[in-house]
Amino acid sequence: MDTIQLQQFLSDKFVAGDAAYEGILAVLTADIRKEIWAKIDSDHAFAQAYQLNARWRDEIVTAWYQFCEARGFFVDAEFFASQHRDWMWVLKCKTIQFPEGIAKNGPGCVADETGTYEGEFVNDKKEGLGKKIYADKSVYLGEWKNDLKHGQGRCQWEDGTYYVGSWEEDKYQGYGEKSWSNGDKYQGEWSNNRKHGRGVYIWNNGDRYEGYWTEGKQHGQGQFFWSSGAKYSGNFKENMRDDESGIFEWANGDRYQGSFKDNMRHGYGTYSYACGDTYNGNWVLNERNGAATYAYHHGGIFEGNFRGDEREGAGIFRWSAGDKFEGTWRQGGRFGPGKLETADGRIYHQYWLEASHCNYSFQPPALYPN
Repeated sequence: MDTIQLQQFLSDKFVAGDAAYEGILAVLTADIRKEIWAKIDSDHAFAQAYQLNARWRDEIVTAWYQFCEARGFFVDAEFFASQHRDWMWVLKCKTIQFPEGIAKNGPGCVADETGTYEGEFVNDKKEGLGKKIYADKSVYLGEWKNDLKHGQGRCQWEDGTYYVGSWEEDKYQGYGEKSWSNGDKYQGEWSNNRKHGRGVYIWNNGDRYEGYWTEGKQHGQGQFFWSSGAKYSGNFKENMRDDESGIFEWANGDRYQGSFKDNMRHGYGTYSYACGDTYNGNWVLNERNGAATYAYHHGGIFEGNFRGDEREGAGIFRWSAGDKFEGTWRQGGRFGPGKLETADGRIYHQYWLEASHCNYSFQPPALYPN
């Protein structure tokens, strides 16, 4: 509303007293003033009214705030308030447009082919607090330096992916949280846009990794929790379990502690089965392979060689009652020449030909073959 329109509007309104001090608005009644403020439809007019009418300044400020709020100016007001910026600062960022050829300083807005920026400038560059809506519809709200995202801020993409945390020269740097549109989440340290340092990654299927990262990969000490209930604790190397003494625990109660390489049991380790059996020995690519000792929960100990996950080659089996077999094994069963010594002193030398014993953790070999 310009001055002429305002005078026309006031021409039939009741005015009491001397209006010379602040003009005709000085002595209007509250209901009329409220009606006047509602007629103002530009920030310029509000600014003029604010300057000319000190007596009703609080009312004008309230009406001006409501006028800005109705235009959606304050969707980010909570964030800016937390950074000690008031609504007048937001208004300036929304409405001040810098003339061409003049260096931009202070709050204002600018639009170009990359998007629209509303915020602070220093020496013609985005610096301080600001919000940018990019051409691809992603939105960044936070701190800037030298035209780059720098400091604390939040960026959200059109598909719902977002990152909130620390930035340095347009990249994730320091502590931050990122959530992807597929439901994956990461909370932790970053360097040069990559997960780096300590952090927690949660997959959308419920799997979780807690530990150290190097250049975006699980690297160093950490723990991996599967949604199935399994858990690994130990060292990682480039996303792989790699440790001389890592621990893997299954949901059924089985537990392995020993060497891992490229995600598999490889080297020396101890496997404790939920049934009570225990294997101490060498592993190759997740299979029992090499010299080992196997103790059975229902009695009996095997000392010898494994290959392809089964007893294979030379080995000795001792039953809990004191009986003992020493000889050759194939695919878990006694095969070829061997000697059986019973607890009462009898000795048998003979050729053995037993069926494979692939499920031997539940059934040790019989003292005498069938």
